[in-house]
Amino acid sequence: MCLCLIVIKRAKYLKKHDILYHIGNNCMSMFRKIPLYPKLISFGDNAWIASDVSFVSHDVIHRMLNNKLSGFQEYLGCIDIKDNVFVGANSTILLNATIGSDTIVAAGTLVNKSISGDALVSLLTISDSLMSL
Repeated sequence: MCLCLIVIKRAKYLKKHDILYHIGNNCMSMFRKIPLYPKLISFGDNAWIASDVSFVSHDVIHRMLNNKLSGFQEYLGCIDIKDNVFVGANSTILLNATIGSDTIVAAGTLVNKSISGDALVSLLTISDSLMSL
């Protein structure tokens, strides 16, 4: 995947080799590193993923907690990107997040919860919604 310079071909490689849980048609993938637990990640049709987007489908805090206590397990969750979604460069998508259809996630955005469809989401939008909690 690292050697594939054409971004449409990268997405086709992911699909052909069944790397993600699901990848739809007409997708584009700028990322070159396959995320940990790729089977927890799915892309719908026409999902376009820009450079340096991080998909974090796990939480490793259990490693630190198990140094003092025991019994903590790794926390895993799915990431679901629906149809007609663009995720801008340097964004981070965290576990248990769904990005609804017809959504644009602006560059540098942290997506830490699900987003309903038909949205334009930016760092400011996420921050504003968190401050209102």
